[in-house]
Amino acid sequence: MSAAVKAAVHGCQKFWWEKKSDDGEEFEPHVIAANVFDTLNSINISQVRLHVANVRHAKLYSNSDIRSLQENSTADHLRRGQKNSENIVQAIVDTATSMIAKDRPRPVFLTDGAEFSDQRKAKQLEKFVGGIFKQTNIYDEMVEGFRDACVFGTGCLKIFEEDDEVRIERVLIEDITVDEQETRTGPPQQMFQTVYVNRQVLMGMEDWDEETLEKIALASAYVHPGEYTHDPDMLRVVEAWHPATNGDNGRHVIAIEDCLLLDEDWENDFPFVFYRWTKHPVGFHGQGLAVQLAPLQLRINKLNRFIDRCQDLISNPRIFLNRLSRVNPLHITNEIGQIVEYSGNVAPTFHTTNAVGADVYAYKEQLIRKGFELAGISQFASQSVKPPGLESGAALREFHDITTGRFVIQAQRLESIYMDAALRVAKVSQKIFSRTKSFSSVFVGRNLVEQIDWESLDIPSMDNFVV
Repeated sequence: MSAAVKAAVHGCQKFWWEKKSDDGEEFEPHVIAANVFDTLNSINISQVRLHVANVRHAKLYSNSDIRSLQENSTADHLRRGQKNSENIVQAIVDTATSMIAKDRPRPVFLTDGAEFSDQRKAKQLEKFVGGIFKQTNIYDEMVEGFRDACVFGTGCLKIFEEDDEVRIERVLIEDITVDEQETRTGPPQQMFQTVYVNRQVLMGMEDWDEETLEKIALASAYVHPGEYTHDPDMLRVVEAWHPATNGDNGRHVIAIEDCLLLDEDWENDFPFVFYRWTKHPVGFHGQGLAVQLAPLQLRINKLNRFIDRCQDLISNPRIFLNRLSRVNPLHITNEIGQIVEYSGNVAPTFHTTNAVGADVYAYKEQLIRKGFELAGISQFASQSVKPPGLESGAALREFHDITTGRFVIQAQRLESIYMDAALRVAKVSQKIFSRTKSFSSVFVGRNLVEQIDWESLDIPSMDNFVV
């Protein structure tokens, strides 16, 4: 039973973003906080398969015994025999990241048949956003988000305001919760982000009132299922959004268990941009390279364990001595030119056999090639070497075009993410200026450095501009 159904049965808040009950009475803050946690926990329980899959794919990529992707979990190196001794998942993901995410597209703002003054504003707005991009290191953050999409299927960047500045940071998709059932046929109506913050740090982040400080001090630490030890001062903080729909005001809350830290109206969309390596026909999350390569990687691991055992048991050099030869085994040493006397007509026999057949090694190499072919990546690209037989520059350029042509859709999707990020940066900047009346960006060009004030742009609304 979902949190909304439970609330309806008990006559409480049906959805956490509702402010008033059917009787017109406003809900108490602790009721709202409790319902946010109930809704989040209900969704996480119903979608535990997603968390299990994320952990499995993180293990395949990182070669670490990751118990959980929660921030208070531990990660140790895998024991011998569990590692990917030939990690094609990591090799292919890193190659795809270096091939596609290396580009740094610059968003361009356009107007529809506007006057020269509006066109000039668009040029200045382009410089303003470009300065924010550089200040926030969005390209470096996007590389991490792109790699997350290759591993987990979905990468995420959060664009928000903090201390009257625009911030952009990569967010692990494991920390984002969306109801998959809700997004089968449309966009999500609610979104949650879970972070873990030290109790003392949380108490010093804002100028809380005495009641809130007391609740933070008494709040119970969160223990992730399966964890035997935990930090008693690590608190689970949940941030939830519900965008405005059909004339209904949206809502944005931040809460710990039974305590509401922030409650405000939310008119914007979710403060995230998402990149998916491959989109599923239905649902919110994408599919990454790790899930495509997992069967091959596991089979390669099994073959390598088999080969290692055979090498240890069979391939050791052996000496066969006839008992009638009367050779003392201690006389056989590593001395060069040693003379060993024996009796009889049968000399000692030195024997070294092949541990496994050549077809086993050929089969393993075939699986490795199949992994690169399945991902559409050349093994030469992963090794940074040119294919044999290609000597001219024209041939190398043609080979590069053929290789990168496989990822045209992924590259175009990445460019659209930068466009969404540019529009969101502009909206956040406009919001900061409307409150502070002063906000600027520093644009660094080839031959100049220019400070651009938002006030000088004189943009009342972003509706007249497209990216």
